Amino acid sequence: MSPMRAFPSFFDRIIVDAPCSGEGMFKKEQAALDMWSVDNIRLCHLRQLEILDSAAKMLRYGGTLVYSTCTFAPEEDEETIAAFLASHPEYALQDLPGMLGDDFARFGFTAGRPDWCSIDVPEKIREKLSFAVRLFPHRLRGEGHFVARLTRGKMTPSLPVKQVPAGNALEKGRGKKAGKGKHAAAGPLETSWSAFQNFSDENLQGAAPVGTPVLFGSELYLLPADIQLSGLKVLRPGLDLGTLQKDRFVPAHALALSLRQEEAVRAMDLSADSEEASRYLHGEAIPCDPSLKGWVLVTFSGYSAGWGRAAGGMLKNHYPKGLRRPESIHADFSEIILTSGGSEADNQALIAGLEAQKRAGKPRLVTSAIEHHAVLHTADYLRDRGFPVTILAVDSAGRIHPEDLENVLTEHPDTGLVSLMWANNEVGTIEPIEDLSRIAKAHGCLFHTDAVQAYGKLSIHADEVPFDLLSASAHKIGGPKGTGFLYIRRGVEIGSLIHGGTQERGRRAGTENVPAAAGFAAAVRAAEANRDTWNERERALQQYFAEALICAFPEGMRWNGEVPGDRRLANNISVSFPGLSTDAILMNLDLAGIAASGGSACTTGLPEPSHVILAMTGDAERARGTVRFTLGPENTKEEIDRTVSVLKETVLRLRALS
Repeated sequence: MSPMRAFPSFFDRIIVDAPCSGEGMFKKEQAALDMWSVDNIRLCHLRQLEILDSAAKMLRYGGTLVYSTCTFAPEEDEETIAAFLASHPEYALQDLPGMLGDDFARFGFTAGRPDWCSIDVPEKIREKLSFAVRLFPHRLRGEGHFVARLTRGKMTPSLPVKQVPAGNALEKGRGKKAGKGKHAAAGPLETSWSAFQNFSDENLQGAAPVGTPVLFGSELYLLPADIQLSGLKVLRPGLDLGTLQKDRFVPAHALALSLRQEEAVRAMDLSADSEEASRYLHGEAIPCDPSLKGWVLVTFSGYSAGWGRAAGGMLKNHYPKGLRRPESIHADFSEIILTSGGSEADNQALIAGLEAQKRAGKPRLVTSAIEHHAVLHTADYLRDRGFPVTILAVDSAGRIHPEDLENVLTEHPDTGLVSLMWANNEVGTIEPIEDLSRIAKAHGCLFHTDAVQAYGKLSIHADEVPFDLLSASAHKIGGPKGTGFLYIRRGVEIGSLIHGGTQERGRRAGTENVPAAAGFAAAVRAAEANRDTWNERERALQQYFAEALICAFPEGMRWNGEVPGDRRLANNISVSFPGLSTDAILMNLDLAGIAASGGSACTTGLPEPSHVILAMTGDAERARGTVRFTLGPENTKEEIDRTVSVLKETVLRLRALS
């Protein structure tokens, strides 16, 4: 049974997200670029016309059909619509630019191009092609799309609709609350339907939803009345009501969205811009009225958002995990893999990412000389196992130049993965990650960024910067040590570093550290809520600290990295005292109760010179005398004054002894 026979002139609205040659996906999917050809454009055009013809037969008279693509090809955009209109005279193209009004120009939309239509169609059809909309990536955020809105003219009388016989449906239960009690002795469908009716009695106001119940797997759906699906392949056969779990009915998210606030026995309305609403969307439990008990419909300013289950003054969150959105990097929850910290995340990104790329004939890693040892030592590990590694140099401020990456990738087309940090942990230099990532993607490489230092301090937007993999750690933003995450963009296929169970969607085996993850979430909320305020305060303290150091050490001190400003993290100060020992300086500061650090960790009991300062300057003596200070919003100018005083006294005494 075809959908056209089952649903002739039936639907009010149809959206056709058409398969296309996909130029708009080139930046996201290498496969889209690999598959592109002129012949494929022609094939897509013919396929689109077939799909539109099928959709046209299922749309009722007076209904709306929306056609969209992610291609720039006129053959698949204006010409497909023109050919469709020529063969379907009852359809008309609606004036989207006119409907959008002032928003059309404000959002950067562009009208369709009649002059790009080269097929022979009546002029009245051609001129209406300007009613469509093009979305170009240089004018707005996105990859580029085409949209056309069509309506089917009215016809009287309407065509008769033939229905097919019922399939796996419970005919006798339509809209009735029958068969109550402890799920009657019946099949799985009857049992689930009875459980839903009991749930409806306890949690919904008024009559139960009307329709035909259908069981797909363990999930109970409700078809609209008089609709049958026998012989059709569908993803979801109607409204998802929920599932029976351990003799208890668990309502589906779709059911919540179908309800109005007054249709629920218990509802909890939140302001859409409140902290509680944000916490709910992040999957957290939130406080509620202690009198509430059982299933609660959560609404935002009156609009249904999802379910919660109340007990003891707390609302347990039932917002779907796949919809929870970590706003800190504007990614989907499903793209986040919990790890034990930044080092594990870096290791998985490099090892698993490069193993996947090696299978595609691109085994080379490109990274920089100033990366954290979690990246550089992993690069050594990969090099020892036959993976070629190229190290990019940096300038005297620790900055990676995009043209250097462009040259290296041009020279080494076998590069599969580029790993460059967002901001340096020793000198605070912020790298031009957006430019670097776009260059890597243009060469067909995966792009990983170690954002451990940047996360929580800088604005990171996965929709704006095309990184594929990103590492972050909780302790850098005040969360617990030993937890972090790896972001893996949807569509990027890399394996697990730790093998065993199927935790984290099969990408990281091992039981999750739930208390640490909760602490991480709390730290993220605090960092996001206070980022601008904390950055402003830390920037002022950084400037004050820098000026105080320059006054205290008019000579004999070297500033490391960028000057305070937009190209340096606000919480970082790094200076060197050539000829002195980092270890001796830190010991004296520690005795005075001042926390500071040097360059690299000690490996043999002796301080190694900072590999970052060496990469920036080539001066080993300067690298051995480097001291780094990290500021926080709780620090004060008085603490800075004392630090500078103790540091000056220490440096003068050590120089007198040397």
